[in-house]
Amino acid sequence: MKVPGPKSVAELQRYIDGAQSPPAASEEDIDTIVSGLATVLPRRKEDAASAAAKLATYAAALADIPLPDLLAASDHLVKTSQYFPTVFEIRRAADRTMGRRAARIARAQILIRRHEGEWAPPVEVLPTAQFERIKREIGVNLSCDGSGRRRDGDH
Repeated sequence: MKVPGPKSVAELQRYIDGAQSPPAASEEDIDTIVSGLATVLPRRKEDAASAAAKLATYAAALADIPLPDLLAASDHLVKTSQYFPTVFEIRRAADRTMGRRAARIARAQILIRRHEGEWAPPVEVLPTAQFERIKREIGVNLSCDGSGRRRDGDH
């Protein structure tokens, strides 16, 4: 595996900085998500007071999950659930995206550590001007693009 250079490391760090602090879900966001699930998935009949208490319980129990993960969980549950999900089921569905993000962050951190331990700036082995002079002296037409391939017309 190649060692990332300074530009790649800067991009990796920007990704880590953004991914480690996704936007938090507000109580209104959670209410909207849970209400959306209640609209499309069958649930038990309950009175308005019970529904309001249930919504408040869901909001409190899901408040620590970032908004993008709750949205992904909601999308997943709408497609896979037969019934209105419990808090546990919503959290488990959100864990799917939170786990993937954590894995991507860990991979980015490993690449940054590889850069810090192994990267060295490129060294010019033979300056281009000196290479051109040697070619003229020995009368050989070699490619200077580093590919090792001959150009058209070379024998």
